Amino acid sequence: VLCGPHGFVKLELDTETASLLNDIKWYKDGSLISIASGETEYYVSEPGNYWVEVDISGIIYISNSVEITRNTGSVFDQPN
Repeated sequence: VLCGPHGFVKLELDTETASLLNDIKWYKDGSLISIASGETEYYVSEPGNYWVEVDISGIIYISNSVEITRNTGSVFDQPN
């Protein structure tokens, strides 16, 4: 997923399961960056590998990671 020079990417959990979640922990490059209760969205503006860990009734689930990279060019750049 590309993040523009002044933009962000929204990472979001499935909202159908949100009511079942006890803890939500967001990670970037192996480091915990946020602990939220009931927050199913996280806004990313820096490159890295992100994933989320959730606790549902005492069982821990870990998402797949998503690589966010910075788009240094314009989305309107055209090849010559």
